[in-house]
Amino acid sequence: QMYRVEMDHDEITITIMDDHGNYSDLIINSFDDIVYIRQFEDDKKIPHAIAISPQQWEELIASFQSHEGFFKTVNRKKNV
Repeated sequence: QMYRVEMDHDEITITIMDDHGNYSDLIINSFDDIVYIRQFEDDKKIPHAIAISPQQWEELIASFQSHEGFFKTVNRKKNV
């Protein structure tokens, strides 16, 4: 599999490509306050889009390594 990561001053763009050409590229646009997950249909210029919070994105990533069950994440940042 191939993917590309691009970083701009306020955005991270991740593009995940299907090596076999069966699916359109999966594009993740991450900002400080929102994450968009998009995929374009081959025959149209309009993307299918899902908008989630950065916290939901972090939980999605964490869930890939979790076992079955219900989990609650805790923000452990200390106030300075």
